[in-house]
This record gives sequence, C-alpha cells and structure tokens, in this order.
Amino acid sequence: SGQMQYPHITNLTAEEYVNTTGWKKAPPPPCCQGLSCQECGAQKHGTYTRKYPDGIKIARWYCQRC
Repeated sequence: SGQMQYPHITNLTAEEYVNTTGWKKAPPPPCCQGLSCQECGAQKHGTYTRKYPDGIKIARWYCQRC
C-alpha cells in the first residue's frame, strides 16, 4: 500500500508546537478519494518523533480506503 505525507500547516514556531503538543491538534489529511474524514473513516494512528527540533512529534493517520 502506498503512503503519503501531508503537511500540517500552522503558524506556531517549532518550540510552540512542542510546548503545546501541536501534533494532538493536527487535523486528518485530505482523503485521496475526495471524501470527508467522517465518510472515509480516517483514524489517528499514533505519532513518530523527528530528530530536529528536539521533542517534536508528527501525527499519523490511517484510512483503510486510501
């Protein structure tokens, strides 16, 4: 299965993103089939940590249809 990454665009600095745990507020990515996240069933699928900046995490989503 293919994987795609979508940016979570925010006005926060990296430090603010870490301090406010911005990854918890990241919205689901757009559906590859043009559906809303309620229609396609996108679900949070944990996070992964980046090396820089220290402490930053990236939200992951899973959609069975996509």
